[in-house]
Amino acid sequence: MKIGLITDIHELAGSLKKVLTLAEIMQCDELACLGDIIGFDPDLYPALRDRSASECVRLIKEHCKWVVAGNHDREQPVADHDLTGPDREYLRELPDYLIIQPGPAPVLLSHYLYPDFTGSTMVFVRRLNQLEPVFTFLNESGIHLAFTGHDHPAGVGFGYPEAGRWTNRIRRAFHYLPFHRYELDGQRMVCLLPAVATRSARPGFTVWDTENRTLDVIQTAL
Repeated sequence: MKIGLITDIHELAGSLKKVLTLAEIMQCDELACLGDIIGFDPDLYPALRDRSASECVRLIKEHCKWVVAGNHDREQPVADHDLTGPDREYLRELPDYLIIQPGPAPVLLSHYLYPDFTGSTMVFVRRLNQLEPVFTFLNESGIHLAFTGHDHPAGVGFGYPEAGRWTNRIRRAFHYLPFHRYELDGQRMVCLLPAVATRSARPGFTVWDTENRTLDVIQTAL
């Protein structure tokens, strides 16, 4: 099964439509959204004409099988949002995280890392010791693979608990790598995925092939 992973849209409806078209080209069987459907900031993202919080909610509802809340989805929308009452209700009812099992093992989907699944504290994990409670949760839940957003990497970030990894040598939590295809080796790991909207001007979309254990991290256009 091919699962398209979308995160950090921030109301850019035009960019989301491009990603949905790419998902179709990549022949994704299902789509998942990891949050921050809304939350536009003109200081961070281009003020595109096709910005629409309501349209982004509609598209995610229509196309995504799994959806979790991000910190912006949990916040009170500012006055210039075009959200309807049903849009706001949909966002309020989104779960903080989901554990799905599209293949032989369960997988965690969340906007950020345990215990702050929605990323609402805005405290980012940067040091290796900050990952200890994350992997304790994954281990106790029987989860080997977790996908998350929020960090807006210009590519992808991989985090491991095992001693001997490069992260242990330099004490950083994540190894950041460029847009590329990666083969996942079955070890317990956390993957930080690229954002649809990002200040780095390097937005992205990810396709996870559950059968071949590959992760296609694709750079897209705003």
